[in-house]
Amino acid sequence: QLRRARAMGPPPAVEVLPGRLAWAPEAAAATCPLQGEFVDALGLCQQNAAEGKWSAAAAGTYYVTHYPPEALGRAFGPPGFDSVVWFCRNLTALLENTEPSTRVVVGSPSGDGGARANACVLLGAYLVLALGWTASEVGERLGRAEAERCFVCSWAKTKSPEPPRNMRVKDSWAGFEVARRMGWVDATCFCSDCDADFMCTAWKSGLCIYDSAWLVPGYIMVCADPVTTVEDPNPSTVSEL
Repeated sequence: QLRRARAMGPPPAVEVLPGRLAWAPEAAAATCPLQGEFVDALGLCQQNAAEGKWSAAAAGTYYVTHYPPEALGRAFGPPGFDSVVWFCRNLTALLENTEPSTRVVVGSPSGDGGARANACVLLGAYLVLALGWTASEVGERLGRAEAERCFVCSWAKTKSPEPPRNMRVKDSWAGFEVARRMGWVDATCFCSDCDADFMCTAWKSGLCIYDSAWLVPGYIMVCADPVTTVEDPNPSTVSEL
């Protein structure tokens, strides 16, 4: 089945916003079946990416604050909140600065299922948070195969059998829809680099200093054991309760 899939070539591209935005999973600029300005989805996850000022090696990398990459095991996503914000901001800017007659084609690296799943999350985030789509509408446009892609459980050890995958791409889309409907994410932060940077800086400050993050801004916060955070030798964490 794998050999047959490879022989068939990359999955078909999807017109998301006819003539303006398309999704071309596992396609490179040279092999993309649609004409337009091709961009790697994960490359839009960094500040100034819309201006071409980004590093492909670091773009869209899955990480957990305070933990080295080797501690994450098999986990590859989904992307963090900062990646979501910058992707939405940079795609917004790219579409605004591209001629109306030019299609922007968002793609993902060939043969990388993890990157494809993360890219699906990001594209869905843009459609839900920036354009006001529902999670169901995103699933109908991108297709069931993308919506049902699953993530490896966090901290799954590489030397042990992989545990069952439960979290799906469409679960992230549903979370974005709730966040937009409840006003937990302000879409105006996608309007400028300054606004996006302010939101991401505030979010990351809470993670780095207090190992905490708001689930419902102003009402529900989740955090690590505060004693463990205080005793963390990392100089960026809070040193006393």
